[in-house]
Amino acid sequence: MKYFKGVFIITLVQLIVWTIFNLCDLFSEYVIDISMLISIILPVIVSILYLIKENSLYAKLQVPKIKFSIMVYICWILETVIIGSYICNLVNYDKWIIKQHNYTMGWGMSMSLNGIEYFVFAFALVILPIFIIIIVKTIKFLYMNIKKLLNN
Repeated sequence: MKYFKGVFIITLVQLIVWTIFNLCDLFSEYVIDISMLISIILPVIVSILYLIKENSLYAKLQVPKIKFSIMVYICWILETVIIGSYICNLVNYDKWIIKQHNYTMGWGMSMSLNGIEYFVFAFALVILPIFIIIIVKTIKFLYMNIKKLLNN
């Protein structure tokens, strides 16, 4: 039951992040294109929020840190792959709620490159948060150990 709460929180964050991205894409279709920028900024924000709330999540769920971290990473990757592939396929087959503009390449060929930000976002949502969290934790670990060595 403890892990269910963690999975629920991750699912909720995933849905919020994908909703924000879709709203930004809707805005991008009609006003100014900010989707690619948002596809990088949102994963970074998620990473920072996780790093800030990490200790309170451990305490609230009362689970071992390493098990919780592994569960978070695996669940995050699986949910991003599932939600991302579903949305990307809908965008690819022109079934998504946000109509993507098709650009004509000539000779009657058209290509919807506008939906590519969904693929970039899904990829960035898998890679960037885990990469940032691992880098920050490694730096923190090294800093703490060097500080201990210098104090001794």
